[in-house]
Amino acid sequence: MTDSAIKFVIPILTPFPPNIAPSFPTLNTLQTELNANAQSIRSSAGGLYGLLSLTMAPVKYATLPNAIAFIAPVDPGDTPVHLPGATQPVITEGNRAHLVQKATYEKYQDTDTALKTLLLSVCPDLYLEALKQPQIGYGARTTLELLTHLWASYGKIEPSHLWENEKRMKSAWHPTEPIEKLFSQLKATFEIAVAGNAGITEIAVVHIGYQIIMDTGLFKHELKEWRGKPEVEHTLIRFNEFFKAANIDRLATTTDGGFHSANVSPTFVSTPVTHISAVAPAISDLAALKLELAQLKKQFHAVTTKSTGDTNTPATGTTYCWTHGWSKNVSHTSQTCKSKAAGHKDEATTSNTMGGSQKVWTAPITPRV
Repeated sequence: MTDSAIKFVIPILTPFPPNIAPSFPTLNTLQTELNANAQSIRSSAGGLYGLLSLTMAPVKYATLPNAIAFIAPVDPGDTPVHLPGATQPVITEGNRAHLVQKATYEKYQDTDTALKTLLLSVCPDLYLEALKQPQIGYGARTTLELLTHLWASYGKIEPSHLWENEKRMKSAWHPTEPIEKLFSQLKATFEIAVAGNAGITEIAVVHIGYQIIMDTGLFKHELKEWRGKPEVEHTLIRFNEFFKAANIDRLATTTDGGFHSANVSPTFVSTPVTHISAVAPAISDLAALKLELAQLKKQFHAVTTKSTGDTNTPATGTTYCWTHGWSKNVSHTSQTCKSKAAGHKDEATTSNTMGGSQKVWTAPITPRV
């Protein structure tokens, strides 16, 4: 077997952020992905955990549930060794055992080489330079050696990491996204908080998840039901199960990602809405949702207004001029105005005033003499 024949569950690892030294979050992702790959390669010596010993330190490996002490295979040599006077059946069995030992050893080495290749593909050489040897580079280094060096050099969790982690933990969830994204967010950030001794408990993380869901304005009945559950049930697993079921029910009774849209006309739907991430990427999800709803209302008004000429005269007979405002004069619009102020916008209409005058213009009354 060659390392090119090794098939991993994660063939492409998450790259390191460019021009930034590795940190705990970066290394945690790297370690998790390499562990998954190593564990996916079956090995009778590794039991449930395959070749996980290639990426996990022995002390930590020994703490895994039902872990079997892993003894790394050794090279049996190219040819089997038989005792003097061995019979043919003994020689035959010795040859078979040698082939098995050789295949096991090569699989172990090839897997380590493949894992190391993946690691080097995402980690800049700069951060591993201390382990690089003249002419052979990292050829004599194992994957575990490289990981151990990275953790020792860059794996310390700094206060700034915990602060950023807490911000990510409390990030808003948008109801148009899979709710699993929220669950993953809470789990990943909680793991970092625990590793950094941040003093946050699982029930505190569940409370944060509860607040995030409450901020959406959805699940009012389910939130009340959750509050009524005994505190012993307020775990991340139960939280995920409960609100996943609630979200499935929500999606089954609504359309367009959970927002009711049964009364929207085909003409209205055909009018594009600027995506909120393009309009206001820095505002909160709740504010972005309000912005999107405002856009929808504006477009609905535009397509349901009867228009003539420059689409500035609805059924009510009211027209609009950017400079002078609203009037009943059907011949006076933004386009036809003869006394335009500085910055006047010809495109302004009753459905989109474009920041123009909000005055109601009436013709002057000639005084009686």
